[in-house]
Amino acid sequence: MDGDLSKVMQAMSLEEDVPIDIPNDDDFSAIARNGRSLIRRLLNRDCQNMARMLRTMPRIWKVYERARGIALTRETFQFIFELETDIQMVMKQRFWTFDDWGMAMDRWG
Repeated sequence: MDGDLSKVMQAMSLEEDVPIDIPNDDDFSAIARNGRSLIRRLLNRDCQNMARMLRTMPRIWKVYERARGIALTRETFQFIFELETDIQMVMKQRFWTFDDWGMAMDRWG
C-alpha cells in the first residue's frame, strides 16, 4: 500500500506537469456560454421557494421555452436566455419580485 501511495504522489508532481491547451472554442468558453445570462440572488430565501421561482419567472417574462433557470446555491441562481432581446427586456425592468420579495440581479460577466 505504501508503494502505491508513493507512486501516486510522484505522479502528482508539478515539475512534470504538461500545460493543457484549451482551444479557443465555444465548447470551452464560459463567456460564450454565459453571455446571455443573469445571475440573481433571492433576498429572503426563507420566504421564497427557489424551485417555484425558477419555473415561474420565465412565464412572467413571457420567454417560456427560451430561458431556463439553474439553482447555484440556496440563494443564488442563473437564468440563461436563448435570445439577446429577451435578456434586454428583463434587464430593462432591473428589479423583479417573487412572492412579494425582491431579487437582486445582474448580467453575467
